[in-house]
Amino acid sequence: MPRFAITMGIATILRSRHAVLLATGTKKATAVAAMAEGPLSARCPASALQLHPRATIVLDADAAADLELRQYYETVHPQGQEVALG
Repeated sequence: MPRFAITMGIATILRSRHAVLLATGTKKATAVAAMAEGPLSARCPASALQLHPRATIVLDADAAADLELRQYYETVHPQGQEVALG
């Protein structure tokens, strides 16, 4: 498995210990919404990240613009941080 890569197959990504997706700008907003809130689909390969146990998604406000549940995500992850339970 490559240590670093710009592109790789979905199966390889899902076998990784940690995945990071970085998206910026309004041109990525539709793809980001499909990846995070849409169904798992070959039409949106990034949607496979919904299955990854340690995926970190980093977005700017423009890339997050089409998220229907944006307010929820901001509540659950204030300032992008994990909330410790218990």
